[in-house]
Amino acid sequence: MIRYGEEIGRGEDLRLKERYASRTPMQWSNLPGGGFSTAKKSALVRPVGDDDTFGYEVVNVDDERDDAGSLLAWFERMFGSLRECPELGAGQLTLLDSERDHVLALRYELAGKQMVAV
Repeated sequence: MIRYGEEIGRGEDLRLKERYASRTPMQWSNLPGGGFSTAKKSALVRPVGDDDTFGYEVVNVDDERDDAGSLLAWFERMFGSLRECPELGAGQLTLLDSERDHVLALRYELAGKQMVAV
């Protein structure tokens, strides 16, 4: 499960109370309002993130679409892998004994097909 904004690394606005911290508008671009709205900041029901680390000027969809090393690009590659190998997303998972403490080995099985991830 991916929560809204996690695919670009959008942070939460911890100045907001409770669940509102994670319910801010998507940061589509580095334009004012994060490309979400052209309304004045005071008119928005929830503010667009604007801090120096996770704000819309630093973390947004437009910039990440142009960066092959971005978190968004990684998620897109991961989703492509899930489409190509449905065993990863829907298969029966078995933990394999790798004989090494620092190695995780998993087998996924679905409809007679298997995939091993190490």
